[in-house]
Amino acid sequence: MKEQPMVSVILSSYNREKFVGRTLDSIIAQTFTDWEAVVVDDGSADNSREVILDYAKKDNRIKHFFLLKNQGVCSGYNLALDHAMGKYFAIIDDDDFWEPEKLAVQIEYMEHHPQCGVCFTWVSVVDEDENTVPSYLCEGRDKIYNSDNRSRAQWLRTFFFEGCRVCHPTALIRREAIEKVGNYNYTYSQIQDYDLWIRIAKFYDIYVIPQKLINYRWFLKKVSNSSASSPKTLTRGRMEIYLVFTKFNDNLSDDLFYEAFHEDFYQKDAKSHNQLSCERALLMFQKFYLENAGKAIGFKMLDKLINCPETRAILEQQYQFTPKTLNEWACNPVFSDSTQEAMKQKDEYIKALEDNKSWHEQNLKNMQDAMKQKDEYIKALEDNKNWHEQNLKNMQDAMGQKDAYIKTLENNKIWHEQNLKSIQDAMGQKDAYIKTLENRINQLQQKQIEMEKSVSWKIIRFLRKN
Repeated sequence: MKEQPMVSVILSSYNREKFVGRTLDSIIAQTFTDWEAVVVDDGSADNSREVILDYAKKDNRIKHFFLLKNQGVCSGYNLALDHAMGKYFAIIDDDDFWEPEKLAVQIEYMEHHPQCGVCFTWVSVVDEDENTVPSYLCEGRDKIYNSDNRSRAQWLRTFFFEGCRVCHPTALIRREAIEKVGNYNYTYSQIQDYDLWIRIAKFYDIYVIPQKLINYRWFLKKVSNSSASSPKTLTRGRMEIYLVFTKFNDNLSDDLFYEAFHEDFYQKDAKSHNQLSCERALLMFQKFYLENAGKAIGFKMLDKLINCPETRAILEQQYQFTPKTLNEWACNPVFSDSTQEAMKQKDEYIKALEDNKSWHEQNLKNMQDAMKQKDEYIKALEDNKNWHEQNLKNMQDAMGQKDAYIKTLENNKIWHEQNLKSIQDAMGQKDAYIKTLENRINQLQQKQIEMEKSVSWKIIRFLRKN
């Protein structure tokens, strides 16, 4: 194996003995072979380590590290990154699996686009049995992650207003990008990838290969999905979002900020650094993915701007925003528990479903009746099968008789043709015979005329009269 492989596959695993083997199989099956896999087991309590060791014995490109205690997903990722030697880092989760050409397609793109910091692909969402999961059962991940491409500014705008729209285990990251923006943030366990993509987008392009090159696992049975919505993940996710967006403007140049958000500016002609600082703060108050967390961040930013003479003057003169305005804004709820509100909405939704129970039951009954009618129709078709088969046999017999009749006609045709020829030959002979007779009669008639003219004939005729 070369000292520096082209790709380092980064895999952090925890209690996935039933699926990590499938993941490793998909790595080994890649048509692009210049890779190493850095596998970290994050203190699994099942037999994941034994599975990983078995694969490492079969393929020396697999390097493994075993943590004694579970330390969290970012600890596993960062440990793997610290030991990775590749020019690119390919992320994969311990229950997902790639299509064989996945790395080859991404490497081809990245090698020809050095300005691209991270490359993703589209996904197929599958369950624990590798059956396709419909959109309504996976929170729409199949549509969310199959994004169209856009510019760096457009990606930042998407991340700001819509959240993460790319799939973490499809990522192929340029080493240079990680060295520029840093590893995963240890604080996060819910949106650690989202934070990383925002940081990368400030310096590099992002590209999504419009091909489904990964099978993204979504469990429909008892195993939980770490990214699925629940009271716990919603609460933790909102806290992590707050922390991520307190640093959203860090290292975000004025030019890139303007390109991404100028259509949302309060003052469309804002261009100076201080004007753009005001727009950055006010942007946090707009309704978007942050919800109330954005308002809290915006208050902190405005607090700093209000207490700076230059930016306070801009706020007052160009935005009609004074310290008193900020005091009035502070009267609106910011620190209410948005998680409780979300759970309240969830309870209301569940109640609405229960209220509609009769409708669903009737709809189910209608479907069952339709299925019964379908079964009866199928039975009627089966009952008519013998009739159709007999009818077909009769038609085949008739066709056979027709063929025999045609054969007889053809044989008769030959006989008639032969008989006609014989008649025609006989007619030809008759005509020749008649012609011969006519010639003989003519000869006799001519001879008679000659005789009548002769002297002998005249004497004989005279004697006959006397």
